[in-house]
Amino acid sequence: MKSKDKLDKIEELVSKINNNIVKNTSWIIKFDNKGANCYCLSIIKKKEEVFYSKFGTFDNVISALELIIKMFDKELNDRT
Repeated sequence: MKSKDKLDKIEELVSKINNNIVKNTSWIIKFDNKGANCYCLSIIKKKEEVFYSKFGTFDNVISALELIIKMFDKELNDRT
């Protein structure tokens, strides 16, 4: 997969989290490409960064986002 495809996948996953999983909360997930193999996922609450994690590859970011989705999807399914 090319870098552009990976960035598109990251954007898709972040959007899925923000639009489906956390849409009724006061926080969002944000992705930042800091360059030089430094990619960050942040939790933003009321316009303030409350948590961030750095990753060395796009694949690591994708894996983390997929894990978040899987964890929340399981929790939401268990409640129904």
